[in-house]
Amino acid sequence: MRRSCPGFTLVELLVVASIMIIVFVVGIASYTQFNRGQILNQAVLELKNSLRLAQNMASSGEKPFPNPCDSLEGYRVTFIAGANDSYQIQAQCSNGLGTPKTFSLPSAVRFVLILLPLPPHPPPPILFKVTGKGSGVDGWGEISLTSFGVTKKVTVTLTGEIK
Repeated sequence: MRRSCPGFTLVELLVVASIMIIVFVVGIASYTQFNRGQILNQAVLELKNSLRLAQNMASSGEKPFPNPCDSLEGYRVTFIAGANDSYQIQAQCSNGLGTPKTFSLPSAVRFVLILLPLPPHPPPPILFKVTGKGSGVDGWGEISLTSFGVTKKVTVTLTGEIK
């Protein structure tokens, strides 16, 4: 008479291993997709925050340091598209430009299209004007960022609203 030994058969082990591998692969794919979306969302939030920083410095009339500024006209945001997409914020004064502060996009994120009135190449900077030197902004429109086939837009209106 044969005694039954407790344990699992080879087929049962293969089925369990296959199910675990499938769950693992689906989980990794979902995480990768989620991570890519978060990289793009973070880049969009950083761009909006940088635009608001330039807007706030202009509205408060904050003069650049250490370069002297005779008369502050505003703060400009310049977009640099290329191998390493980035943008710069710098003071625009009557006697020239302040030292730029550069912000780089993550390596997987690119500027796709910057729609401004009659878009030249490269696109003109967005200038947030100092209170009392005009209203709103010079240079406005949509800034599109893309990553892994997904595109998100940041809009700057004529009145300076950032959305």
